[in-house]
Amino acid sequence: MQNLHISMLGAQGTGKSSLLASMYYTFKKNAGELGFIMKPASTEDSTQLSEKHEEMLEHLHGVSGTDNAGSPTEVASE
Repeated sequence: MQNLHISMLGAQGTGKSSLLASMYYTFKKNAGELGFIMKPASTEDSTQLSEKHEEMLEHLHGVSGTDNAGSPTEVASE
């Protein structure tokens, strides 16, 4: 398998981490169908991308987390 190294450049707050987190989640979820994977340089990077993806889901859907399949879990309101 060929390795490609990706670097993101840009000013703070332009969405670099959000884009990488979305790509990482999509590639991880669909690795078998896509025929390639996205592998962060370190476990710390992987954790940060997963946390960023979770943060985006919370912001977008108003959720407190995800179920074991990665699907948004709605927040119950009283």
